[in-house]
Amino acid sequence: MPDDEIYLDPQTVSNGVADWDAAASSLRAAWTEKLAAINGLHTESTWGPDGPGQQFKASYEKSGALGFEASAQPLITQDEELGGKVRTAAELTLGADAVQAQQVDVDVEGL
Repeated sequence: MPDDEIYLDPQTVSNGVADWDAAASSLRAAWTEKLAAINGLHTESTWGPDGPGQQFKASYEKSGALGFEASAQPLITQDEELGGKVRTAAELTLGADAVQAQQVDVDVEGL
């Protein structure tokens, strides 16, 4: 195959996207599980009622540590969406190839 060609094998793309989707689903499940465990620790008993505990809580909250969920969530979503984008790109590429092939009106040896 020359350097200026791209070949997409539909089955390979399908298998790869299915693997990606499975990995993204596993990531989502792990994220949800770990996030629930972390959030379950954000209770008053974690900090304690004494001064040092409340100082730590205030410092922890001020640092933005509680906001990591909002900053990480888009990464999980982007990961989940990427498989569909690859699938769409492959389908459009293969569809364009099919349209162009219909416009070829000469016999091609071997086909």
